[in-house]
Amino acid sequence: NTLLCIDSTTIATSASHYSLMQEGLDKQGVFANQINFTLVFNYNDKTPISYKVLPGNVPDYSSLEEVLQDLVVFGLGTRCIAVLDRGYCGLSNISKAQQLNVKCCFALKLNSRWARQAVETALLNINEPENFIASGEVSCYTVKVTEKDVSNTDITFWVHVYHSYKNHHNDVKDLYSKLDDFKRQW
Repeated sequence: NTLLCIDSTTIATSASHYSLMQEGLDKQGVFANQINFTLVFNYNDKTPISYKVLPGNVPDYSSLEEVLQDLVVFGLGTRCIAVLDRGYCGLSNISKAQQLNVKCCFALKLNSRWARQAVETALLNINEPENFIASGEVSCYTVKVTEKDVSNTDITFWVHVYHSYKNHHNDVKDLYSKLDDFKRQW
């Protein structure tokens, strides 16, 4: 029942003698001298589980295997669910998590064919009455995806797509308000 959150950040540095200081892309999209810091913490009680300090030129995506291996060493791999932001999402990392038997929940990045297809399939079905949850304010549809990883091995995973009608209603209301303001100014 434990949720582990995994996230990383870059830390700018001018300590040229520090071996992990490397030029890398920071959060603002600018190349800078930096180190990367990855933290794993228990969401339930907010306690840190582990951390990694990595060279500044190692992107989030590439650092996940080391972090997941630590969870296996600590005996947490099969006893928790690791929650990760979209910077970690991709077939290679999904495959690594499955190989290490670590359950992961990745925020989806729509930069791949399989991700876009899964979302399109979900959107075709998400408004069916059986997919409504949370008193009808949210609907969810799950798509089973099977893809080949980098070693040409089939991996199977699930993409869950949620739609909030309350947020959608507020977004539409906000759009019409902005259109009315524009119309008045014009």
